Amino acid sequence: MSIRSLTILGAGAGAVLILTVLAVSLFTLRLIRDGLSAGPGAAPASPGQVAVMALALAACLYLAVGAVAREAFSSRRFAVRFSPNRDLYRAADVQMRHVFLSEAAPRAVLLLGLSAAVCAAALIVLHEAVGPALPWSGVLWILPFAVAGSWLALSSRQAAADPPVHTPGRSLALGTLACVAVAIPGLVLGRILPELLAAKAAPDLAHATASGAEHWALPAASAATAVFAALTAHSLRTVGRHSFPVTRRVSTATAPAASGASRTVPLFWRFLATNIVKDRSFALFRGMGLCLLLVASGVLGLRLGGMGPDFFTSGPGIPGAAALIVFMVSLVGSELVSKANNPVGLLPRLRYAWESGLHPGTLAWAVIATQSLPLALLAAPALALIVWALTGTVPLALFLIPWTIAAAGIIGNAVSRVTAKQADGSMETSIAAAFISVVLAVPVLGLCLVGDMYPTIAAALYAAVLTGGAHRCLQHRILSRR
Repeated sequence: MSIRSLTILGAGAGAVLILTVLAVSLFTLRLIRDGLSAGPGAAPASPGQVAVMALALAACLYLAVGAVAREAFSSRRFAVRFSPNRDLYRAADVQMRHVFLSEAAPRAVLLLGLSAAVCAAALIVLHEAVGPALPWSGVLWILPFAVAGSWLALSSRQAAADPPVHTPGRSLALGTLACVAVAIPGLVLGRILPELLAAKAAPDLAHATASGAEHWALPAASAATAVFAALTAHSLRTVGRHSFPVTRRVSTATAPAASGASRTVPLFWRFLATNIVKDRSFALFRGMGLCLLLVASGVLGLRLGGMGPDFFTSGPGIPGAAALIVFMVSLVGSELVSKANNPVGLLPRLRYAWESGLHPGTLAWAVIATQSLPLALLAAPALALIVWALTGTVPLALFLIPWTIAAAGIIGNAVSRVTAKQADGSMETSIAAAFISVVLAVPVLGLCLVGDMYPTIAAALYAAVLTGGAHRCLQHRILSRR
């Protein structure tokens, strides 16, 4: 298939997706409006129309946060400035701004179209209810541009500048200060919020809707869009001036020389750990963990301030939501860790270490430990702290999910014979290996969602079996020379 055909196919698929979102949004918002209000002729401040407006804003916020988070905490962060083909672009005199436009334009158009579909559906539903005089309509017209602009501002900034480099001590100090800074407002809010809620009755909905918030919402949305546009333009000028500069390179760890098995084993473990920390993807890994710790610090402040499990009435669903979040974050973290310590990419070094006298089982356990421990510390402790603060119980089963995902990833990479190498020599997890990993990791998520003692024991046994399988598969790859 030609490139033109692929372009047409991709554009058609995007248009179909946008139209589908528009149709689904229209159906859902009309259903909610008619279910919560008296019908199409309801008053402007009816609960149904407030719910329609709130859902449209929440959907756009979800699109913006999801797109920005994926751009900031995934391999998309290095798609332009640290592209695997940057040496080829530099040699062929391809401008960075052209690469950025080819990477960012389709995603920006899709994000704009999806948010515009949601806002258009909300405008249609609200217009059917209150007629043309709608004070909130201006916000819905501006909101899609603000959503797309926020993503473009971040994406262009990451293409224009190198990511900051912090020493481990400075990173730990900054992270601790950030957690304390978030926990203190949570502590204060936990003290005063229950008293305010008990002392003040809920405001009247009609008065809250007509209180004048629409008069400042439109200028705020317009100002945010203008700021995002200015930041994007500034970053694009920087990209145009410095096209694929020779940036600083992170020194990669080298395999230790064999000088006795007793000395080489700890050196090899240090090599694997350094190989992860020195990789540029580790900054994304560390950023995800810091964000989760900040949320956990805020929730812990609420708990220490007095908002305990009695205050939150939705306790039964919190452990399941935490398990899903840990599963999703661990999948992303596994991809980032595999960029540095991919078992397939490490096979030549593992083979060399075995020929130098190290036992293949020891080498396999070293890879499993260095893959599993970072994932176990990424999301599970923060989410376990959040669940404890909200429900009063500590879900130890959360720690089984990242460990299982790490073992499943090693099995997938060891079993799959498909390799995905980039132009600069780096290696990505193949689609076949990713599919095998997800299929093997899903059962432990299902067992953790049940939340009983026996499913938790079954999940622990499954994680142990999967870890043994990962050890066996990796040891076989080391010895089979393939």
